Amino acid sequence: MPHIAGDNIGGKDVVMTFCALSNLPVVIEQDIGFGKSDLGILIQTHNNLVMVDRQSGELIQQITRQTEFSDSEIVSHPNTMTTWRSFKELYPDAKIFIYEFNRVVDSLLLALFEGPMEKQFSNEHGPIFPTLAMTDNRLLPKEQVWGFDAGNVQVAFTRSFAKKNPLFRFSLEGQSLVMVYDEDHDIVNLFDGSIDGQLVDFESVDFRGETENGQLVQLPMHNGVFWMVWSHWYPDTQVYDG
Repeated sequence: MPHIAGDNIGGKDVVMTFCALSNLPVVIEQDIGFGKSDLGILIQTHNNLVMVDRQSGELIQQITRQTEFSDSEIVSHPNTMTTWRSFKELYPDAKIFIYEFNRVVDSLLLALFEGPMEKQFSNEHGPIFPTLAMTDNRLLPKEQVWGFDAGNVQVAFTRSFAKKNPLFRFSLEGQSLVMVYDEDHDIVNLFDGSIDGQLVDFESVDFRGETENGQLVQLPMHNGVFWMVWSHWYPDTQVYDG
């Protein structure tokens, strides 16, 4: 399926997922508590995909990483959203996953969903599955946000805020965090503001987390997700808008 790709990256067996309804990429470890999983798409719930592990029968909601039948804790990994042009420039030797759409059923699915998906990405239409709360009007429904789930609290950054605050330090649940925006490549990333438990002073940091005083650890974010979907699943989120 074009929504899921698995590989060993940096010594970790991971699953890269993308929900077109949410415009959301999420990367998790392949072992979801039952050994190496075999994930596929089951259905959508509130404009976000639900994955099924064909090995164990477990279900996973992509945006929350919550399981249905167990208490397994899904391990998430950071990913970076950027343009294809920037990706080629930054990672010229990267491995590329391409779904060929060369099956008969692919042509049928494209014909079925192409029109609705255009509406999903259009500001003139609501969600194609009208089950979202749509009660939080702090942002426009289709505005993209970069969200961070800290467990008990969540925050979301708009692109306009990131542009105005390309190096933004803040604290959440007692943790020092750093949001970084790279204008050249339109990248928003989030980092732990400490190294080995110690707060780090620095004048600058790039989108990879490199500072003059050490390397910061990147944290998993929900990159570019539609506000209407993020606010439905995380209604109490804090919003940084510029």
